Amino acid sequence: LDADLHRINPDMVDVEGMDSVSTEEVEYLLRRHREETGSAIAEDLLVDWARSSVRFSKVMPRDYKRALAALKRAEDEGLDPAEVVMEASRG
Repeated sequence: LDADLHRINPDMVDVEGMDSVSTEEVEYLLRRHREETGSAIAEDLLVDWARSSVRFSKVMPRDYKRALAALKRAEDEGLDPAEVVMEASRG
């Protein structure tokens, strides 16, 4: 990952560790990719997924993360999601 950090805009995104849900999603997508394409790289990653999975990181756009948090807040507080997201988008 360190070698690829120059490819992201650190003012717009954060690089995060993978949670269990994200790890499961990536594994599912890799399995589908392997099945549909016969990818040797996907196969190599899946052979020892427990070890391979730690090589992945989540690149999270800050604006999107803020919108997700606003949606959660709206849900928790019974507020109008559109209004809360618009409010959050203004910073």
